[in-house]
Amino acid sequence: MKKPDPKAIMPEVLPDPTRSLGPGGPRQRTLSHMNRLLAVTAAGAAIGACSKTQQGPTTGRTTIEVPPPPAESATPEDDTPPPAADRDASTGTGTGTGTEPIPEPTGYAVVDPMPPPARCAGLAQTVKAAKAKWKSKTVIEVRLGKPSMSGAAYDTKEAPNVVSATLKKKTITKDSVVLEIEITSTNPVYAYVGATCPGGPQHVGIAIGGSGPSGTLVHGTTPVVSLHDSW
Repeated sequence: MKKPDPKAIMPEVLPDPTRSLGPGGPRQRTLSHMNRLLAVTAAGAAIGACSKTQQGPTTGRTTIEVPPPPAESATPEDDTPPPAADRDASTGTGTGTGTEPIPEPTGYAVVDPMPPPARCAGLAQTVKAAKAKWKSKTVIEVRLGKPSMSGAAYDTKEAPNVVSATLKKKTITKDSVVLEIEITSTNPVYAYVGATCPGGPQHVGIAIGGSGPSGTLVHGTTPVVSLHDSW
């Protein structure tokens, strides 16, 4: 008597789990999806805005006119291969991380803004008798004469601004300026005095440096004063 063949269970064969992403690259699929969303949104808005009531002989009926969805924009196929990040995210291969793609450079950069021009160009050059002298080992006295520009005067209400030093005393009239500045280092000192002119308010910039080759402020040397227009 022949023995029956033993029954064996064949291993289950599952389909390839590869995800079907559809035709086209990531950009084309995204545009197609966005167009479908826009079509659905437009149809919903039209349903709420374009409904009207038609009255029959005996009963009222509400007729809703739904416009056809807009056709998908005819975007030409882009044969340019997607960035490495998109390829890695869709195929699961490569060395990319599959995160957001790196934005392309715009060609613009943040720079320091240029200061506006002075309202009365040349005002500082019309100031007469600009000079400085040592009053002590650490204090320099700066004197500015009257500006010869027509309608120009010093602002008696605005306090001077001193950089790299300390303002100890000030005497400002419309025609003259006297500043006593305490020097805290040998670096050049800068001060700004308010002034007015026919074009409006502006400032007279004062730079005080040493007369030596290095330009340092050292007691016993003659301070050098230069003026310039400032906003």
